[in-house]
Amino acid sequence: MRHVRDAVETMVPDEVYTDRAERIDCFFETALNAIERRSMSTVLLGHRRMGKTEIFKRVVNRLVSEQDHADPKAVVPVFFEFPDEVVDRRDFAVNLPRDIAFTDDSTIAVFLDEFQNNRLPHRDFSITGFFQQAVESPRCPHFVTGSAMSILSDELIGKGALYGRFDYERIDPLTDYWGAELALRCARYSTRSVGTRR
Repeated sequence: MRHVRDAVETMVPDEVYTDRAERIDCFFETALNAIERRSMSTVLLGHRRMGKTEIFKRVVNRLVSEQDHADPKAVVPVFFEFPDEVVDRRDFAVNLPRDIAFTDDSTIAVFLDEFQNNRLPHRDFSITGFFQQAVESPRCPHFVTGSAMSILSDELIGKGALYGRFDYERIDPLTDYWGAELALRCARYSTRSVGTRR
């Protein structure tokens, strides 16, 4: 089987990456379950620098590399990172993936990173309301993450325009064991010993 190039660039080398396989497997399986219309949109909650973006990128890359894209039932992954600023409402053709999945009877998994940039003080609208119907499609689940846990939990889980439309997963800091494992892998990767100085 020929090697398929990654769809999105990951930031952490494979030799260093650790302790997130369970989360990657979970989102990968949830995306595949959408083929049978058994998935719902999901929020990945966690504080900054926990590896949420890296998880999404690795899931997208697995969906690209581990499926036969000649198969009409293959899940089409879409990765989108919210910019800090959005010019106007036309920048949100958010229903397009859902509409395409419905029209083609296909499955699209949308991965949205940095969703906390959903309120635009210089504009008179909130992005959140645009997603009400887009995220409900069982053939087009949306996987959302961002660093502002209070916004994500309030807007997507607790209340607001998207209340009840998302399941959620929580990511915790590395345990002491995995923190030590990460340090050792980083040391091996950089060809330095732990505890030595330059």
